[in-house]
Amino acid sequence: MRSFLIACLGFFMILSISFAEENGQEDYWIKLKRNIESIKQGQDDPTRESFWKGEKLKQKIGVDELDMFNVALDYAISGNNDESIKAFYELTTKFSNSLLRDDAIRAMNKLLAMD
Repeated sequence: MRSFLIACLGFFMILSISFAEENGQEDYWIKLKRNIESIKQGQDDPTRESFWKGEKLKQKIGVDELDMFNVALDYAISGNNDESIKAFYELTTKFSNSLLRDDAIRAMNKLLAMD
């Protein structure tokens, strides 16, 4: 009986760890999405400053860049990793000097590690 309880406890621990990892991945995408939306709103409102990674943006990020990043994020959030990777890659090639480039590369690496 005792070994059965220990086995059940181990099973539930593994299950909760894997759930937390999946939840962490989802939280990463949602948090990134929220940050992108904040930048977009800040740039639309001239009275509001835009921040990225805790620093005030010194230059505006183009609407096309933000839209492409949002599309890639939406793919990642919906679990369509291949399309997300493709969209992030297109962003990095089209906007090679983008402030979002490093984040797009990081996102691609994260997605590739999930497969």
